[in-house]
Amino acid sequence: MLKQTSGNGEKKDTRNVDEPLAGRRGKQKN
Repeated sequence: MLKQTSGNGEKKDTRNVDEPLAGRRGKQKN
C-alpha cells in the first residue's frame, strides 16, 4: 500500500525496507 505511493512515502518505505533487509542479509552473510 505505502509502496504504491509515489513520492515521499516511497522514499521512506524504501529506507525502512532496505534497512532491515540489508541488516538481515549482512548478518546472514557474516
